[in-house]
Amino acid sequence: MLFAPGIPEDRLQHLRHHRRLRQALTHPGWKQERVVAEFWDGKILLILPDDPKFALRKAEEVLSVVDAELGFPEQCRHSGDHSRDRSHVYLFVSPGGRVLGCLAAHRIRQAFRVLPEPGPAALRDSGNSGNCGNWQFPRAWRCSARPEPAVCGISRVWVLRAQRRRGIGRRMLDALRWEIRE
Repeated sequence: MLFAPGIPEDRLQHLRHHRRLRQALTHPGWKQERVVAEFWDGKILLILPDDPKFALRKAEEVLSVVDAELGFPEQCRHSGDHSRDRSHVYLFVSPGGRVLGCLAAHRIRQAFRVLPEPGPAALRDSGNSGNCGNWQFPRAWRCSARPEPAVCGISRVWVLRAQRRRGIGRRMLDALRWEIRE
């Protein structure tokens, strides 16, 4: 967030923004939390769609911060994302009660495999490019047209910027893998 410290309105908005972030990324601890893994530097909590409202509210707060950091458009963030209704949310919480990571996943039956990026000549021939006036650009990814069986879909994996490259995302994915096996 950019702001001019000399302008009182900007300073107030900046303070509100950081207060909201601090509140969303603080986990006070609950009496009945579902801990799926514990480590020396934190624990992984699982929040399911049928959990109490306070847990779902915390998941929603964290997901709104995650969506903003990952660059989801504003209208997508506040439109009541249908996938959130059935998402399993994993939170990595430090011993100090700070949320350091988040993973959102849900059960699916089939998925479409992402294909490797072709060369420029193959891209023109395949029709897998977008047009904007006279400009032509490659799409972000290509998917197979054939569905394949799948167990879960992961919509978001996020780790607090200062805590990246410490294995938090991998550990949340491992916890998801273990939960799916059971």
